[in-house]
Amino acid sequence: MEKMKLFLVAGLVLCVAGAANAALVNGAADLNLTDVVKAINFGEDAVIDAGGGTLATNETVGSTTFLVSNVNVTVDGVTNTASDGVSIGFWDASSPEFGSTTDDDALERVFASSVYHGSVVYIDVTLPSDYYKVQVLLYEGWDATSRNVSVTAESTVADPLIMGT
Repeated sequence: MEKMKLFLVAGLVLCVAGAANAALVNGAADLNLTDVVKAINFGEDAVIDAGGGTLATNETVGSTTFLVSNVNVTVDGVTNTASDGVSIGFWDASSPEFGSTTDDDALERVFASSVYHGSVVYIDVTLPSDYYKVQVLLYEGWDATSRNVSVTAESTVADPLIMGT
């Protein structure tokens, strides 16, 4: 698979082939975690910068464990290339509030940490040849007016997504 090009990434879920769509996530029940091949929780898992916050860890939602992946490392065949990792609450970023279940709390922590770069974050995934559904989890915790996000996978560009108000 070619590298996916993104700006800010909180998590990534790869499943066996399924229908594609863009949707707001209001809690763990909104994710399709059926036949998950890989699930990654991008975020700072060791103190790298002085931004503060709670370090990211592996998080389990349902029966799917999101493995923590710091900046510029490979975890479970998924490599990210970015400038920095973001811990939970980094630079006073907000965290989403999905609900009070254990799964919702874990998903809140996945969304609240991320890796980022000033222009592009590259994610390179090593997988056997097959069709996969990619779920890219994005969250804007700094109240930016907007973020323009585009995803390219195997030379195919998905419809642009604008996050924010």
